[in-house]
Amino acid sequence: MGVETLHPAAVWALAVAGAIVILAGVRALPGRRESVALLVSASVVPLALAFGVSYAVHVFAPRYLSFAVPGLALLAAAGVAAPETARPAWLRAVVTAAFVMVLVANAASLARFYRQPRLDVFDWRRVSQTLAEAARPDDAIAFLPGFARIPVNYYFRGPQLRLALDPRALDAEGPTGPRMGLLVTALAQRPRVWIVTVPPVPPSVEALVAALGRRSYGVTRRQEVNMVRLMLLERGRR
Repeated sequence: MGVETLHPAAVWALAVAGAIVILAGVRALPGRRESVALLVSASVVPLALAFGVSYAVHVFAPRYLSFAVPGLALLAAAGVAAPETARPAWLRAVVTAAFVMVLVANAASLARFYRQPRLDVFDWRRVSQTLAEAARPDDAIAFLPGFARIPVNYYFRGPQLRLALDPRALDAEGPTGPRMGLLVTALAQRPRVWIVTVPPVPPSVEALVAALGRRSYGVTRRQEVNMVRLMLLERGRR
């Protein structure tokens, strides 16, 4: 469930419910000022700063602030688990209702994510399955940008040669960097080369295809798995 699919009133209601649960957690820990200060500093402050800065500069992406989730979860848990004697009955009812709202919204979002695969824009399990079924043992796989090698290696550990433009799994040096020549030389030892890339497609992909083309490789297959793009080049197929 993305916020773009909700009515603005529902978004505000969920935001208020979350704030109520978090404030209840802060209130439930009056004798642990150090813990409260640490949790608030590690979770609420980064979110507030990002929200404020985003009004001037578009810098916000949810994954950049994922580290704030544990602190928010601990504060929410403290608010919900506080002894009944620590607050009046009406306040317990408000906090419980707010917690149920947040819990239901998160559960619905998680269920929707797994029921609508189109939301999983980088389905690395399917990418790995495709490579496992189509790649030959003597193939080579080039990852541009190189971070794509990590999830593929997690799901599919085959005998293929696997290389990225940069050994640090980054595509920082670009198509004219000194490592491009080393990458082409290593890949050209194999009869078939797979290129795995994701948008925004780095310029290194075009440069690599051109360099392999000068060594008699041609593109024989193009496939998209959600947003991941696979390309197969074979020697002598120009």
